[in-house]
Amino acid sequence: MSLPHAIVRAGKLLGGRLPPSAFRLFHWTCNTALPAYLARLRQSDRPIVIGPWTSEVGHELLYWIPFLENLRIKGCLPRERTYVISRGGNASWYGNITDRYYNAFWALAPDDFRRKIGEHRRGKLEKRLVVDNIDRWLLRRAVTYFGLRQYHVLHPMIMNILLMPIWKAHLPAELEAAHLAFRSFVDEPLDLEAAGITLDGSRECVAVKFQFNYWNFASEQKNTDFVRRLVDVLSKRYTVLLLQLASPVDNHESPLMEGNRWVVDCRTMPTVDNLRVQTALLRRAKYSVTTLGGFSMLSAFVGRPNYSFYSGAYNDGHFEMAHLLFKQLNPGGWQILDSTRFDITSLP
Repeated sequence: MSLPHAIVRAGKLLGGRLPPSAFRLFHWTCNTALPAYLARLRQSDRPIVIGPWTSEVGHELLYWIPFLENLRIKGCLPRERTYVISRGGNASWYGNITDRYYNAFWALAPDDFRRKIGEHRRGKLEKRLVVDNIDRWLLRRAVTYFGLRQYHVLHPMIMNILLMPIWKAHLPAELEAAHLAFRSFVDEPLDLEAAGITLDGSRECVAVKFQFNYWNFASEQKNTDFVRRLVDVLSKRYTVLLLQLASPVDNHESPLMEGNRWVVDCRTMPTVDNLRVQTALLRRAKYSVTTLGGFSMLSAFVGRPNYSFYSGAYNDGHFEMAHLLFKQLNPGGWQILDSTRFDITSLP
């Protein structure tokens, strides 16, 4: 185990014993040091390579991209000097910041990506607090692709180290909101048929994406049955777009559904560009129905209503920022519903 990871692990073990004042002090220290780092980015003429982002979609949407947008507003990320590394073809998510994008799946097939991440980071925090060997490997390939020699790296650890004390000690949300700026994503046209998806234009579409998770929607038969009933009810009125992958590239398994005339099984989408295709499909939908989790945040950025389901109980971590996101970009566009009590037929 590397020394940085050992420090991170020790901090995680001690975190539950530290008072909120200790986390507040740590955040204050990081926040005080941040302007000097940002001034260096502003005053330099070198390219700025952002990433690589290899963690959860939810934190990328709710924190990382708004963090970058805030830096852009402050003049720290000139468009002509900014490059980004993410995965899944989600260049449009960064379209307000740069049009120079590198897809990590170009260097590592999605199945291999998931395997390597799982092997290398097992037992370590997904919220990146260090630059590890996978990050360095992707950075080398990206800068070669871009043809860069001297450059700055803006790694997610900068944001995570700054905001982790707030999340850990449940400090006031205003502290994190000060570092975030929400802005709708640019619309990227996409030929869906070229992506292996054909839609019947005679009906409106709704997008459905459910992923099992420990906190809100466990991998249980009752939850799988709920999703099947939901898809069946919706398909009587809409074309249902099942935003599912044949092989997930993150740590969330999905209850796979079968398609029929009015249920479009999107497992045909190219996994290398899965986020690009899912974003385009979500824009086509009247609304989305998802697990209460990170992917539901995408609806706010593309201006679509979202119905997020949990099963009996849920973890409300990060909800203040999520509500703020929808309040600013899609007022009234987010409803949180209990699958064990909700009447599916009452969906619009």
